[in-house]
Formats: sequence, structure tokens, C-alpha cells
Amino acid sequence: MKMRLCLLCFISWLVLLETSCSKSSVEESDPFITDVSPITAGNGETITIRGKGFASLADSAGCVKINFRNKQVCAIVLSDTLAEVQVPFEAGDGYVCVMYKNKQICSPQPFNYIPGNPGSNSYMRLADCPGLPSALTATDNAILAGFINWWKYDISSNSWSAMPAPPEVVIYPSSFTYNGNAYLFGGTNRAGVFQNKLQCYNAASNNWSLKAALPGSGRKYAAVFVWNDKIYIAGGRNSDSYGGNTVAKELWQYDPVTDQWLRKTDLPFGAEEGCYAVHIGNKFYIPTTSMYGTHEYDPTTDTWRFFNDNFFIPNAVPYSDKNFALGYTIGGGSMGQATGIVRRYAINYLGIPIGEDYAQAPVGGYLNIMKAFGAVINNELYYGMGYNLSGGVAVQSTQFWRYRY
Repeated sequence: MKMRLCLLCFISWLVLLETSCSKSSVEESDPFITDVSPITAGNGETITIRGKGFASLADSAGCVKINFRNKQVCAIVLSDTLAEVQVPFEAGDGYVCVMYKNKQICSPQPFNYIPGNPGSNSYMRLADCPGLPSALTATDNAILAGFINWWKYDISSNSWSAMPAPPEVVIYPSSFTYNGNAYLFGGTNRAGVFQNKLQCYNAASNNWSLKAALPGSGRKYAAVFVWNDKIYIAGGRNSDSYGGNTVAKELWQYDPVTDQWLRKTDLPFGAEEGCYAVHIGNKFYIPTTSMYGTHEYDPTTDTWRFFNDNFFIPNAVPYSDKNFALGYTIGGGSMGQATGIVRRYAINYLGIPIGEDYAQAPVGGYLNIMKAFGAVINNELYYGMGYNLSGGVAVQSTQFWRYRY
């Protein structure tokens, strides 16, 4: 009797084992995705999808349909375990999936979509700023703008939300991004006092802090650029009285690691209101707002070269392409002569800047714009909140745009 029970148990175990193995083999034959690389990408970038069973899902052209959160596109099957696909415009955050037997087979990790314009040399109007700011800066993935009240722009959701104001609210400071943190330097406070303070916003803690102040006097309108983990502050104004400015030729270098300042070689001529820095190649170009033309700075040798022309338009928003081979400006000018066009710049074989009108102002946007704010994130320029000229009167706008070169 005991032997019969043991035999029945053994037979039941074999049946269970066979069923389990059969079920396992069926599951293993189903397509699956093990990895998406890179896990973060933007429009037009190619991502690789790894897994198994892609060949069985492909059509006659070698295409397998891939579902992003908002879009379905065709991926090219390279092998049964490998496929490649270009990220579509407005793909959205979420899992990357294929369809199999009316169900979705998805990646183990969600894909992070970097929003951007659908094509090159294109504009997109974004959500207007909730107020009229006097300063703008940026982290690696968000725009910060404000004066007394401050707001943060979230790129993924195209929306603004309230955020803490910096310890010192200022007008016309210089701004830059370093190591994911946003910085404001100088400007004037509400009492009109010129500031030499450096304020840092930490994105992780959502808090501002004060760094080492510039050893020199306070200033506004200074040009700023970043090179080899050092920040450079050039020119600016420490007096609104005619002939009273004493800092227009100064160049300072800030080390964010040691939190220390160092005085560098002075500019040949002063750069004041309306100046900025354009990065082309391994040099920086700073226009003046007078007849003194353009300054070229080589940070590797700490030397200046002077161009006797007014090639760059003052009060424009600058940025460079991701390889720094070309420089761009949007808008700029002065009262009665402001423009809304994009200009593109390069340096010729003689070391002289050459430029062209590259794109007209966006339809329904800034036909002319001066003293606008801008920041570059993911190789695209976010800009706006500048002044439009209407009937000879400059009026600040809350419009906010994104431009892709």
C-alpha cells in the first residue's frame, strides 16, 4: 500500500514537472526586452533595444513596431536580439514596448525623453512666464526666473511653478550653470546698490546659498562664460554716472571647486551694458556697446585680441552649437533698431569673424527683441521675457521660446 502511494506521488511529480517545463519553454519563446540604451535621449537620437524574438516580429522590410508613451514608430531589426530606433518628436517618458499576441512586452526600465524642437532651425513657443523677471538662470534641466517672486520652468511638463527666491533679489545680474547648479552674480538690488555677491541654487536641495563674493566692487551687465571648470566675469558697470564706471575692463576668474576669485588680464577696451560672450572654437568673443568693436579672449593664454568693428549686435541672446564651431545670437539692438532675427557666426582663416542672417523671427513671436534672457539646455536655446519695441516704446513681454539651431 505504501509503495502504491509512493508510486502515485512520483507520477504526479513527473506530470507537474512536465507541465512546468512545458510552460517555461513557452514563456521563453515569447519576445522580451532586456535593455534600452541610452535610457535618456531626445528627438532624432538613436537608441538600441536589446532582448530576444525581434526577428519573428519584423515585417518584410525588417521593421518592428515600437511603442513609446505617445508615439509608435518603426525600429530596424539588426538581429533577433538587437534593434535600433530613432526617438520620435514628443515621444514622452515611459516604457518602450513591442506588441505580441495583443499584449505589450516592455522594457524593464522607463525611458526618459528629453523634450526638444522637431527639426533644426525651428522655434517652439512654450508656456509664458507667470511674471516679468529681472533675472534668469538654469540648472541642467530647468529654467529659473524671477525678481521678488521666482518660478521654475519644468522642461518635461512645459509648466512653471513657484520656487524660493535667492537671498538677494537683483536686477541685471550675470548667470551661469555649473555642475548642475544655477548661479547669479552681481546686479543691483531694490535699493539700486551694485552687488558683488555670488548666489548659488542647488537643484537637489531646492535651496539658495551665498558663495565667496567677488573681491572687487559690485557690478551689473557683466558678460559671463565657462571654460575648463572655471567661470569668467568680464566687464560690466558699477556706476550709472557718465564717466563714473571703473570696472568695464576687468576680467575675473572664479573657481567653483575652491570658491576663490582670481583677477585676469584686462580687456583692451571696456564692455558694459548689452555685452555678452559668444563661444566659437576655443575662444570667446565679447562685443562692446560703443565704437570699440569686439574683443577676442583666449583663455588658454589669458590674452586678448581686438577687432575694430561692431560686428556683434548688442543686447542679443548668445549661444553656440554643441561643438562650439559656430556661434549664434537672437535679437538684439538698441531703442528704435532692435531686431528679432537669428545671426550665425564663424571665424575665417584670417581669424576674423564672419556672419549671416540665419533665420527670421518666429511667426507670432518676437518680431524684435532686446535685453532678453536666455539659457542653453540639451543644445537648445530657451529664451524670452525681453523687450519688444512698439511705437518707439520698449515693453517687456512674458513670452518664452525654444530655438534649435
